[in-house]
Amino acid sequence: MYLCDDTLDNSNTSYVYGEVNPRDVISIMKELGEDAVLSNFLDIGSGCGKLVLCVHSAFPDMYCDGIEIHDGRYQESLSWLEKYPVMQGCIEFYHNDFGRHYFGNYDVLYCCNAIYSKEDNVRLYHKILSEFSGYAILFHYDHHLKHHLLYSRTVQTSWQKDVSVYVFYLR
Repeated sequence: MYLCDDTLDNSNTSYVYGEVNPRDVISIMKELGEDAVLSNFLDIGSGCGKLVLCVHSAFPDMYCDGIEIHDGRYQESLSWLEKYPVMQGCIEFYHNDFGRHYFGNYDVLYCCNAIYSKEDNVRLYHKILSEFSGYAILFHYDHHLKHHLLYSRTVQTSWQKDVSVYVFYLR
């Protein structure tokens, strides 16, 4: 079952505030290679959970989590787990601020931090550097993360056709 279809968009358009094409993120993760440890994924700002569901569909042995601060979007993500109960136990959604969520349990972090304030991005970068090791996929970064940069790539988003994302590896 591959969930990257229109059903996730048609029923929750009022909750979507901008998203990446899940196939592009999955492609980036597959490009990391067979040696990459990809067992735990976190979508920071997971919205209604579409990316989390799609990543798990592409990597069925991977545990996938999403964290969302907006209650309505978080509630919508929970409704998808009810619709696809086979994914329960492999996917968790958390209603919280990313600053209160521990990043050390994950091998892959994704965050569409293009909408974050400068202060929130600084908090995000600090948190990544202090408690995370693995691959991070971000839309923006600063000098603190620069030496961890592997490469950049363009992805399709709901707001623009070709947007750069940056893939980092932190040891």
